[in-house]
Amino acid sequence: MTASYEYIEVKSFFYDLNKDDIQSILALGTQVNYKADTKIVSEGESAEYFYIISSGRVEISQGFNQSRLAILFEGDIFGEMAILNNSDRTASVTTLEPTSCYLVPKDRFLNLIQTNLRFTYFLIERVSARLYHTTNKVLWDESPLIKDILEKLQLASN
Repeated sequence: MTASYEYIEVKSFFYDLNKDDIQSILALGTQVNYKADTKIVSEGESAEYFYIISSGRVEISQGFNQSRLAILFEGDIFGEMAILNNSDRTASVTTLEPTSCYLVPKDRFLNLIQTNLRFTYFLIERVSARLYHTTNKVLWDESPLIKDILEKLQLASN
């Protein structure tokens, strides 16, 4: 299954890129199809690719218990953070259904950042939003200490 540039343009952070930009980004990658329940990326492995989901859904998970951080859909991206940080993968990515992704090699991804300012702007915007969401999830949703402090503050204010 091949994603068209129209679909990528409408359904993702690529929405404000023009047709030529989208086609040139997709042309940098190779499309790979995965079966449901396939681990695409494992936490701790080296970062060799940037991924664009062209169809399907994936789960981002982290840690010993593989806590769910997010579910990503068609038009979403992953794998950029480890490349940008020049570090190993900080989370695992597993398909929830048959999924197809464009895999853009690390060197091509880094070149794209240096040569396409519109893409770079949207990438920064996307990474910032993801960091904000993850930080809030970890601090507010999953921290018993934070929950306890908030409950005590709420009781004290009543």
